[in-house]
Amino acid sequence: MTRTYVTRAVATAAALWLSVACSGGSRVTREPSEAEVRAAAAAYLTGVHAEVASVMVKDHHVGLYVRGVPAWSLDAFVEQLPAAAETARAMLLRWPGLRDVDVCGDGPWLDHPNGAGFVPAARVQLFRDKLARLPGRFTKPEQVLSAGGPEQTIGFYLDPRIITGSEAYRLAFRANAT
Repeated sequence: MTRTYVTRAVATAAALWLSVACSGGSRVTREPSEAEVRAAAAAYLTGVHAEVASVMVKDHHVGLYVRGVPAWSLDAFVEQLPAAAETARAMLLRWPGLRDVDVCGDGPWLDHPNGAGFVPAARVQLFRDKLARLPGRFTKPEQVLSAGGPEQTIGFYLDPRIITGSEAYRLAFRANAT
């Protein structure tokens, strides 16, 4: 009986060690909670002067919906793109079980139908490629605006009002054209 107990204890310890080793040590393979997403985004929120409007975690996807405080200028929507992409990238690194993360900024000038509390004016969405790799780091808006391609690891959206009215967008667009 003692031998069976020792064998089970060794097998259990080995299984626990193997599960930690295979998960990359401190990397978490489960989906994050809403509170964990908010905590992971804290530096981004402080850096871009925003608050969380809502968080969605579902089916290996995280949606972080933010609102500028005070309301962002059109340029601020463009200028925050690299920080949004890096926040999404950090979440994908922290939670390897996630498929994608998108960070969206609310457009206060947009019609919010049926009492909707949030309508995105800007969105950055990062995906893992077919080999579960992530895109490189983002430090400038033009890097976000020119990313994508065959790997399909990033997508973005900007409301037409931002595209036509933002000097920061025009500068980033020109930087990509040269």
